[in-house]
Amino acid sequence: MVNNKKGRRVFYITFVLKKKFTDTKEQKTISQQSKFRRFFVFASIFILTVLVLSYFSLVAASYDRTLPFVKVMENEIGLKDTEELGDYLKYVSQANQNRVIKISHQDKQIEKTAQELGISIDIINTMRSALRYGKLKETFPNWSYFKAISSRNTTLEPVFLWEGDSLNKITEQIENNSKPAENAKFSVDGENVNIKSEMSGWEIDRELLISDIQACLSSLCEEPVKTKTKTIAPQINSTDLSPFLTKVSEIAGNGLTLWAKEKYKKYKVQKSDLVSFVDIEKTIQTKDIVLNDSSIDQYLKNNISKSINVSGKTRKISTYDNAVISEGVQGYGLQLEPSREKIKKAIESNSNEAILSIGVTPVEIEYVNPGFTPSRVEGKYIDVNLTEQRMYILEGGTLINSYRVSTGKWSMPTPVGQFAINSKDPKAFSRAYNLYMPYWMAFIGHEYGIHELPETPSGRKEGESSLGVPVSHGCVRLGVGAAEQVYNWAEIGTPVFIHK
Repeated sequence: MVNNKKGRRVFYITFVLKKKFTDTKEQKTISQQSKFRRFFVFASIFILTVLVLSYFSLVAASYDRTLPFVKVMENEIGLKDTEELGDYLKYVSQANQNRVIKISHQDKQIEKTAQELGISIDIINTMRSALRYGKLKETFPNWSYFKAISSRNTTLEPVFLWEGDSLNKITEQIENNSKPAENAKFSVDGENVNIKSEMSGWEIDRELLISDIQACLSSLCEEPVKTKTKTIAPQINSTDLSPFLTKVSEIAGNGLTLWAKEKYKKYKVQKSDLVSFVDIEKTIQTKDIVLNDSSIDQYLKNNISKSINVSGKTRKISTYDNAVISEGVQGYGLQLEPSREKIKKAIESNSNEAILSIGVTPVEIEYVNPGFTPSRVEGKYIDVNLTEQRMYILEGGTLINSYRVSTGKWSMPTPVGQFAINSKDPKAFSRAYNLYMPYWMAFIGHEYGIHELPETPSGRKEGESSLGVPVSHGCVRLGVGAAEQVYNWAEIGTPVFIHK
């Protein structure tokens, strides 16, 4: 009994001692963990504080400035304000003008400076882009900026300006720069009408070319910029034409003869021309055969009009005072619109004959600048235009009349300059040429003058057909009636201006 009590006492003491030891160990562990937590919190707060302070220091440093490490065309522009950035970009822009760009297309290559290609840096917009780069609301550096720093890619591509048609100039200098797509079309092979299949085309991808040239300028590349092409799809395919092949074949098979009865001529229209009269686009849209007015008109002009038409003469009216300088003459020829409508009616009704409309064409009016200078002097004066072969008589700024003349031929030209009538004779005689010169008005000694068409001693007068053509011996010849009018109007001393 005594032994059992001793045993329980020993067990209890042992248990108590073990429990105290265990509690002490746990308390030490908890204490260590508590210290670690406090250290971690303190370190986190410290690091966060440093980061926040660093971030807002960066905000302050880059306020109204570019962010650090930003580059444009390999040039450092970090932490520059608007004025510094503007000056620096002007320098970069000037240097860029002399950059040589190599553009490679197939096996050809062209080399041009940026200035020759019409490409320059847009300084204002590049400045704005640089000041906003990597910032949220133009103030706070954003995550993409820090990501760019970590990847060492903080290069900003400048904004480029392209002159109006500079890209066209580039592509024009590149040989074989495109191949147009070919639409499916009807074609004639012997007696048969077939469908010629469509073919895709290609052209230089202009958007990619712009992007690649700008990227090359931005990165100061030395390698050629290689052009890329894109496919051009045809607008009309064989399947679009198939439903109309039978009807077009009938039109070509029927044939068509055009009659110009007034001229006793007839013209047989070729099958290929008949097929070309079909307006393919409108035919597809309306799902029925439509004839093309322009194609028919073009055929008539190229194949019929030239052998029928007689040209008229334009009625010329002076812009100075609306005076008629020369009367027009009606022409004679093919009437396009009624002839076209007859052709269309014949084809649509399956007829193989159409009668062309022929008649007079109206006189065309042309307003021309007068061949004289008004108000050369205050009083009367005579103005002779050698180019027009025309004389104008004026009083101040008022045109009195104008006449066709014949001046000196190329080997005996009429003198050019300012002269005056020095003598008059109602019927002078030239011993040198054995000719009478009615209504003679001399303006250089007795050698050069204005007179009516000359006549021989037997009374034969030179014809009016020579007027308007320089054939005289240097004098200024007028027609019958006109010379008398000028003779009676002009006085001795009247200025005479002769010019080309």
